Amino acid sequence: GLVDNNGETKEWMPALATHWAFGADGKSMYFKLNEKARWTDGTPVTSADYTFMLAMMRSPDIQDPWYNEYYTKQVVDVKAFGDYVIRVQADVPMARDDLLYNVNLNPRPSRYYGGQIGKDWVDSYQWKFEPTTGPYYLDSYKKGESLTFKKVKDWWGYQYDYNRYRFNVDTLEFRVITGGNDIVRNYFY
Repeated sequence: GLVDNNGETKEWMPALATHWAFGADGKSMYFKLNEKARWTDGTPVTSADYTFMLAMMRSPDIQDPWYNEYYTKQVVDVKAFGDYVIRVQADVPMARDDLLYNVNLNPRPSRYYGGQIGKDWVDSYQWKFEPTTGPYYLDSYKKGESLTFKKVKDWWGYQYDYNRYRFNVDTLEFRVITGGNDIVRNYFY
């Protein structure tokens, strides 16, 4: 997201944004994007990735009514001011922490999708690995069985003190466990 929340102090920390400010209307926030942030394919994260994200989440072609509604009725606008500044606007005024939580958006890689969502989007992309901005990327999967994530080498976020001693695991594997609570409990033991 644009910012992260410190689990101990509950303070907001930079993530994809280095700076943020609250609009006087109580429903707008301004973010200065981190110019060092990169997608795993090496391209920079820019304001175009946020305006594309809004268009994507509103598109009926993603076949997800919840996102369509949320990004139409709750997040009402994302506006770019150059390559590295955006304004995100919620539908109603909120307390500052609530507003920051609700407009803490994740970008979508505009360049990866060619800047548009087509009618065949679900069929074309559902089993492809989208570039990410985070410390891990999806490396492999077995349908119905597991997902394996690997640590991004030379991730842009490692240079910041607030990420020190975080994201230390090289590989994460998530397995699908079927068969009910007894089976799950046996895996736990």
